[in-house]
Amino acid sequence: MCSRLTLVRQLREVTGAQIEAARTLRHQDLDALNSRYSDLVFQLRVTMQSELPSDPELLEELKSETLALGKEQERLALLANSVVAILDRVLPGSSQSAGTYGRSGHLMAG
Repeated sequence: MCSRLTLVRQLREVTGAQIEAARTLRHQDLDALNSRYSDLVFQLRVTMQSELPSDPELLEELKSETLALGKEQERLALLANSVVAILDRVLPGSSQSAGTYGRSGHLMAG
């Protein structure tokens, strides 16, 4: 099996767990999962420096898994934004002190 495919599948598993932890407001679990996700992304970036596999079936499977990961990441971002919006209504000013990052990865003002 391709190491890229293995890493993307592991990222999908972690993302699913992140969604569940965010949905149930288990912040300690979410912190640990975020750390694991960062480690996997680093590993994937290192792996991506090597050549792509030449097997067309493997490439198609990798593409499919990557697209699914992207959709799950969008779901997680939507859930996180919803939680922040709800907390902002319940606890006015609670998210102003916390820095959040925009799509480009730059810190946004609170």
